[in-house]
Amino acid sequence: YEHFVKFGQFEGRPGAPAVDTGVPGQTFTLTEGIENLTGSLSNDTFIAGVTGASNATLTAGDQINGGAGAADRLNTFGNTNATNFTSATIKSVENVFAQMTTGGALDVSANADVKQAWNANNTTGATGITLTKAQTGGLEGASGTTATFTFSDATAATNDVATIALNGATTTTGVTIGGGNVETINLSATGKNSLGTLTNAAMTTLNVSGSGSVSATAAAGGALKTIPNRSE
Repeated sequence: YEHFVKFGQFEGRPGAPAVDTGVPGQTFTLTEGIENLTGSLSNDTFIAGVTGASNATLTAGDQINGGAGAADRLNTFGNTNATNFTSATIKSVENVFAQMTTGGALDVSANADVKQAWNANNTTGATGITLTKAQTGGLEGASGTTATFTFSDATAATNDVATIALNGATTTTGVTIGGGNVETINLSATGKNSLGTLTNAAMTTLNVSGSGSVSATAAAGGALKTIPNRSE
């Protein structure tokens, strides 16, 4: 046990505690080439930007390992980088933030290491994120027209619960819960959030928590027609 405490906890073995080293994490910027990146013991940030006119930097050959940090983050910019998330090899990255435009899609449902998937500061059009009920969807900043969250493992036979975190989120049209099988939606709000129309025909329960405020109207077919503002 003493040997494990001294050495094994830093080797990624089962049962190892989350380690807070007090040292800031590193920032890694991807290029168009194939890369093999490993994070540190702290919370690291990986940035997949766009080079040239529209060249993606997150590609099928890339391998990203977030390391031992408990809140490593991948920021993707552009629709192609978001789409390529499923073809790259990504491990131990807990948070993914995708800035997309019209038609952009991010699918994290097959990656259990991802705890949160955010639709972040999209400027135009409708975009979507596919995830599981164990993962939290996120909406941050302006989000074009419609932001859709599809929970791939929600079924009509069960009372499915999904969580969406909000951070100063706004849409010009609304937020859609895809698939139509999520009965309970938990919204966790930070800052002022204006969602427009919340569309989810299966919804029977809506819970709002957090220090922020939420304003939205539920589409016809949902059990709750109006979500009142909450004071911060």
